[in-house]
Amino acid sequence: MNVTSHNFFLAFILAITVIACQAVPDCDQESSYTFLKIKLYDKDSLWVERVKYDSIKAVGSDSLFFTSSDSLSTYSLEVNSSKGSSTFLFYSALNVDSVSVAFDRDVKIPFAACGPIFNIYNVSITKSTFDSTILTNNLLNINIAENIEVYQ
Repeated sequence: MNVTSHNFFLAFILAITVIACQAVPDCDQESSYTFLKIKLYDKDSLWVERVKYDSIKAVGSDSLFFTSSDSLSTYSLEVNSSKGSSTFLFYSALNVDSVSVAFDRDVKIPFAACGPIFNIYNVSITKSTFDSTILTNNLLNINIAENIEVYQ
């Protein structure tokens, strides 16, 4: 083997080794958080209230978020990150209440294999049929305890 062939062979082996040793992207390390956290309060006592709804649904989706077996004080509801707004319907035996929100979103794709990652921010309440609804945090983030306080 002459020197040129030997150098080419070494460069070829080195290139294959570098390509083979590249890390596979860890798609769990960066991920979207698209859940709006709604916390329920009693309007008279202002205490956190556990409420059991017959169901909670999102308008325009066939998703059923919660059923009558769930009695919670905080509900995490997934927004429609591709649309920029969502409306949630809270069904009880007596009535149907709703909360509508709008938001801005950024999309990034750090690795093609992982798909898009949504950053949801500037959340605002556009409509609510509850007695009182207060926006407490306009960013969707796993470390935030609540985005909206609902008093009923």
